[in-house]
Amino acid sequence: MMKLLLLLVFVSLSMQFQAKRKLTQDEIRAANKKCLKNSGMDSGVVKNIISLDTFPKPSDKYFKYLECMYFDQGYLDSDGLISYETIEDFILDFYDVDTVKQALEPCVVLQEGQNGGERAYNAAKCLIQNLEALEKRYEKQNKNADNTT
Repeated sequence: MMKLLLLLVFVSLSMQFQAKRKLTQDEIRAANKKCLKNSGMDSGVVKNIISLDTFPKPSDKYFKYLECMYFDQGYLDSDGLISYETIEDFILDFYDVDTVKQALEPCVVLQEGQNGGERAYNAAKCLIQNLEALEKRYEKQNKNADNTT
């Protein structure tokens, strides 16, 4: 469930921060519409990400879409570098500090990609994979704790 939420957060309509300022729903819709148009990305792909809980394969259109959305939401600076501090501020609304630090730490050193869109894709993928692994570990620990009582 949190994976889906994070996909929503990173990809489209659920983003609420731009440089620590909450976006209105109208601003979110406008950014999404603009980024879809500018990238040539099919809106159906974005809807599938949300409804099917899948991470799309990398493509030039998806990179352009992500670059646009990340920039408009304050997650990508004007040099095309990921702003992990801004991402961290948002994620702290959903996870505790230790979980966020553990999930972000391996990603922060990764500013990999030839452009902002590719870096956005790699950052989102890294973060989501780390959060999934941490959630599974916590679930297993809780299940084991329940079995011992």
